[in-house]
Order: sequence, then C-alpha cells, then structure tokens
Amino acid sequence: MSNNYKKGREAEYIARDILKEMGCTVVRSAGSKTPYDLIAWTKEEIYFIQVKRITKVPTVEEIRSLFKKDLNQIAVTQFPRRSHVQLWVYVPRGGWHRYAIIRDPILEVSPLVA
Repeated sequence: MSNNYKKGREAEYIARDILKEMGCTVVRSAGSKTPYDLIAWTKEEIYFIQVKRITKVPTVEEIRSLFKKDLNQIAVTQFPRRSHVQLWVYVPRGGWHRYAIIRDPILEVSPLVA
C-alpha cells in the first residue's frame, strides 16, 4: 500500500467522521472506481463527495487544474435532483476546503474545522 494511498484514505476517514458528526449516514466507496469517495445522507439530503489531500491551500483555478480528470468524470455523472456533489480538499496545515460542484463553475463553500 503506497504512502499516498494511506494519506488519501486517512483524509477520507476524517471526512467520513465529520459527516457522521453532522448527523449523516456515510458509506465509503473504497478503491474509488466511482467519481466520489463518500456517499452520505440524512432524511432530507444526499451528498456525493470526492476527497483529496494536497500540501498547500489551493485556489479555485488550481483545483480546476489539479483535479480536471475527476471534475470531468463528475460532470458526466447523473445524480439525484436534490443531491449535493462536492469536492473536499484536505490540506494538513490549512484544514478542509469544500467545493460545490455545479457542473461548472466549481464554488468554494464554508470551511470545516477539523
């Protein structure tokens, strides 16, 4: 198991725990053969989340460039009407940065405190 895989999996587990604290039921899509790593839901909402871990706080333009392949895959995937499709980026010294993926543009949403 590579060090990058371990760090990415660790970020997914942290994100999973945050979602559980928010009252969500969470399923991890291990192996990431889908455009998302986590599916989380409450009675009212469902979230499809791609989790990434990088070393520095990104700009939206950097996010578009760094994760172009993932964003393109998400763009052609059909999701239920009331779902939230998000990219969560973990920066070890910069915390979580969440982005709502609304086909395009990608918009940053409120930061998480980890």
